[in-house]
Amino acid sequence: MLTACKCFAQNFNPSSTTDTIKLKNINFKKVLAYKINSATILVSYEDFMKAFVPFWKKYKRGVRSLNRGKLNAMEENPSWVRRFIFLDSTYKRLTAQIKTRDTVYINQWSFALADIGTSYDFVGKIEEGSCIVLDGDNVRQAFVLMQKYSYQKGFLDGRGGRLYFINGQQKPFIRGTNWVS
Repeated sequence: MLTACKCFAQNFNPSSTTDTIKLKNINFKKVLAYKINSATILVSYEDFMKAFVPFWKKYKRGVRSLNRGKLNAMEENPSWVRRFIFLDSTYKRLTAQIKTRDTVYINQWSFALADIGTSYDFVGKIEEGSCIVLDGDNVRQAFVLMQKYSYQKGFLDGRGGRLYFINGQQKPFIRGTNWVS
């Protein structure tokens, strides 16, 4: 059994079973590489952009509508504007780089600094086995280990979900949430 991680308080309850997810032997023509913790997840660039572009457009419309209403968007909602600036620069960088490269890169750290997610379901792709997972040494993994967990500290202070591990590692590289209270 995995020892999970010490990422929760003492009321962390890992499941006693670990499921193995077999990753399909797939390749992509154009690749988006997402660096998160001790792993890199490779997915189809086109598939990623199908989720990312509407997300980027939503922020773009929001900032424009504030400015059209004769409100200063930065004064009215600075976090919305800051996130849009980050998403806009990411969109422009990805669309420019993919014209000359087969692989473009993003990382969880930069999205966390912008206080926003990627809008893409990387956990779903892992569960489907329809992505490529590389360990910290860029070695392609054939399997990913999944362990369910729950954490309950108080009446309205808990969560449960799934932790995903590369075989041999003690810390999960990504997690999926089932519930939060």
